[in-house]
Amino acid sequence: MSTYSPSLRIELITTGDQAGTWGNTTNTNLGTLMEAGITGYTSVAVASANQAFTANNGAADEARNMTIALTTSTGANFAVYAPPAEKTYVIYNASAYTATLYNSTVIGNTTAAGTGVAIAAGKTMTVWSDGTNFAFQNTLLVGNVVGDVVGNVTGNVTGNLNGNLTAASPTAATQTPGTNNTTIATTAFVAAATGGLGTMSTQNANNVAITGGSITGATLNASNLASGTAPVARLAASGTPSASTYLRGDSSWASIPGSLSGPQGQVFTSSGTFTVPTGITSVKVTVIGGGGGGAGKIGACGTPSGGGGGGGGYSLAFVTGLTSGGTVTVTVGTAGTAGGVNAAGGGGGTSSFGAYASATGGGGGSVGPNIVSNGTPGSNGTGSGGSINLPGIRYQGATTGTGGQAFYLSISAPTPGDNDGIVGTGFGAGGGGGSSGGTGRSGAAGTAGIVIVEF
Repeated sequence: MSTYSPSLRIELITTGDQAGTWGNTTNTNLGTLMEAGITGYTSVAVASANQAFTANNGAADEARNMTIALTTSTGANFAVYAPPAEKTYVIYNASAYTATLYNSTVIGNTTAAGTGVAIAAGKTMTVWSDGTNFAFQNTLLVGNVVGDVVGNVTGNVTGNLNGNLTAASPTAATQTPGTNNTTIATTAFVAAATGGLGTMSTQNANNVAITGGSITGATLNASNLASGTAPVARLAASGTPSASTYLRGDSSWASIPGSLSGPQGQVFTSSGTFTVPTGITSVKVTVIGGGGGGAGKIGACGTPSGGGGGGGGYSLAFVTGLTSGGTVTVTVGTAGTAGGVNAAGGGGGTSSFGAYASATGGGGGSVGPNIVSNGTPGSNGTGSGGSINLPGIRYQGATTGTGGQAFYLSISAPTPGDNDGIVGTGFGAGGGGGSSGGTGRSGAAGTAGIVIVEF
């Protein structure tokens, strides 16, 4: 009775059997089965996730062929199983999924006897089995490799790589510093080559040309920008640079004032609003209150004079922290009214620049209590809020009819002889009182205050 070889399942005729027909069996063994094992090719359509190659004793099958092409209708990765026998295969995975090849524990089942080999989609691999475990055929390649290498190359590649390394972190030999050819430069080589460059300050600046791009973390100053120009668009400043703007110390572009020949300013002789000009953040302010009105002389005989009006207060302030385009309310103190015959003068009004500085007006002069006594001069105004704050001037005694004056920008005048009071000049001056004589005399009005803003 015939038996079959363990690897290729070739029929082994028992001595004396198959008289007259043994030639047919031998032809099948040699011409069909052994040729399939040496040069045979077949295509296997895989229809399930795990599928065994057909394996027949003494007849054609899938598992005996040398080269097997795999296709699949599973739509997923799959496994195929060869008989548990020693065998070398060339496997072409013609599918779009990974195929894994195992030895089965028993011919025809789908239980893995040992380790398998995974063949990527579209790849061709030569594999061999010891009957239990499959392995890839080659550990040394001599010659050219046309196609992809899946996995690691442990050893040397002595030819050229005309393709891509797709591994996450492939490694290569690091070349000697100074190498300048087409060999692969590793990160270690690049770090060694660039680490000695130093900073820009250590280079020969005359031989460093930077075209396009940007420099991050560099500070430009007189020592490292000795010549040439820097485009204004690269300067870190707010606002818009143009022919009518300039760069301020606070890194902002501001409009150039109409004139830069000297200090600018604005004078307020009546109440209004100060608008902070573009580019201005601080101002100097002078505030003077209104002068008080002088009193009239008592309407009877006698020689006394009415009291002169008091001078307005004075405040000088340096205001900072303003915002371009912002506004400040300006109040100018009114002049004190003149006193009629035998009537007191009116007080001057308070001048102010917002809440920053203010100066009160001088008080109105008063009428004497009787025909032989002079009137009392008006109180002096006071300044507050500024760096310098001074009171106005008031005159008493023999000059009681003389109007007071502010510390700055005003002049008072005594009332001569038998006359009405004399109006002072300037801003914040008190009006003179009516002078002595035999008839009643009126006092004079004070002068209004003023606010001066300089920047």
